[in-house]
Amino acid sequence: MKGLKNGYEPMIDWYQTVYGSSRHLSNLIKEEIEDSSSVLFLVMNTLKCGLKSKSDTIVEWTVKLLSKMSFDFSSLGLQAQGWQWFSEGEHN
Repeated sequence: MKGLKNGYEPMIDWYQTVYGSSRHLSNLIKEEIEDSSSVLFLVMNTLKCGLKSKSDTIVEWTVKLLSKMSFDFSSLGLQAQGWQWFSEGEHN
């Protein structure tokens, strides 16, 4: 992930905002997953882009966010779907 013309601040702000709302995002995923499990894959694949950033701060926030989402998934009974995303290589 490359920075924007203004630097990395907009992306850092975005990851911090999503982190702060991760429980709500996880609840939305849980509601939608009944229709299609692909929503979890779509969201997680979007979030994982930060792991390839040239900014250490973005990578750090991405790891924090993915860890928090994993915790949220566990408490919502979505750990199997989260593990499926992680183990099947859909995130590569």
